[in-house]
Amino acid sequence: MKQQLLGGLSAAEFLAQYWQKKPLLIRGAWPGFKDPISVDELAGLAMEDGVRARLVQEKGGQRPWQLSHGPFKEKILRSLPKSHWTLLVSQAELWSEACAKLLDAFTFIPHWRADDLMISFAPPQGSVGPHVDSYDVFLLQGQGHRHWQIQKDPDLRWRPGLDLRLLKSFKSEESWVLNPGDMLYLPPGVAHYGVAADACLTYSIGFRAPAKQDLVADLFQLPESLAGLLQSEDLYTDPDLTLQDNPGELSAAAVAKLKAMALAPLQHPTLLPRWLGAYVTKPGDLTAAPGGGRRPTAARMDKLLSGHGALWRSDAQRMVYLAPLGDELFFYVHGEEWVLHSALLPLVQQLCAKRCQPGLELAKSLPRGKRRQDGLTLLSRLVATGACYFGRDLA
Repeated sequence: MKQQLLGGLSAAEFLAQYWQKKPLLIRGAWPGFKDPISVDELAGLAMEDGVRARLVQEKGGQRPWQLSHGPFKEKILRSLPKSHWTLLVSQAELWSEACAKLLDAFTFIPHWRADDLMISFAPPQGSVGPHVDSYDVFLLQGQGHRHWQIQKDPDLRWRPGLDLRLLKSFKSEESWVLNPGDMLYLPPGVAHYGVAADACLTYSIGFRAPAKQDLVADLFQLPESLAGLLQSEDLYTDPDLTLQDNPGELSAAAVAKLKAMALAPLQHPTLLPRWLGAYVTKPGDLTAAPGGGRRPTAARMDKLLSGHGALWRSDAQRMVYLAPLGDELFFYVHGEEWVLHSALLPLVQQLCAKRCQPGLELAKSLPRGKRRQDGLTLLSRLVATGACYFGRDLA
């Protein structure tokens, strides 16, 4: 069935020809569109606790393109200048049933891909600058008029020193002025720059694309240090999406794509070994964490090693290391990853080799030069965390 919302295209035609492929301007997508919320009501939401509200001031703030987060006091909103700012409220569907009903018009996209409804109000010349989104978005124009410009293959370098991630260079390839009821669809990666021609409301219906980093981190409960190995910009894509009988179904095709996306990072050369290092050194359920003590200074540690004592590894302790990768040495202590310089490998090897290390013998494994201090610092940390302690040499 042809849809007015999609400019006379059927949902299947839109998915095949435009979804995640190219922009589409739809004049009169919503004939006679009436705003489900007033400007005063939107401002009222921005003053409420728990509402995700932002204020972007291209001019009139303490700095260009200043970004502030709500909730906002009424006097702040009333004192704004007559131009060059934008008020945005995200997840508007949570706070207004009338706004939530807008989303019912977009059920040709599966529900699990829906992100939120963001509403923005801007006086003349209000804007959030030229930028790129990592999700699909339908920009439905409410009251007023907004001038949109797009660039399909932008240079992804950002202007430094700003609160917002704005493109350093933006070259308009196409532009339109949207009237009430007009709508612009933009796939991910298309740069866009919208400027209010007069006081206007714009409704952004966004559809999320899960990132590989987030999928894998949640599936395997990876610590931040390991999740960071993955490329966060590697997003789920479905340009081959077809119309479903029910938008609430998580289709077999989507599950297969998400599964492949989540498992692919296991081929990363260091992800699995580093995860295993932390996993195999985690204490058992009945093993108490070792008690720590005062952290000795490097000078004190140097003196202790030169004596007749020995450094003992705690009975509750597990230590392993991975072969160095370049200058990095990954050392695992009680389930925690310590990233060291590879010059400390002989010291780490000796610590892992046996439970008791005579101080004089251990001192010989310290690196020479400036890395010696790093070695003494490592031993100090081990003592401070309770992983190691000084005692008598029983040999």
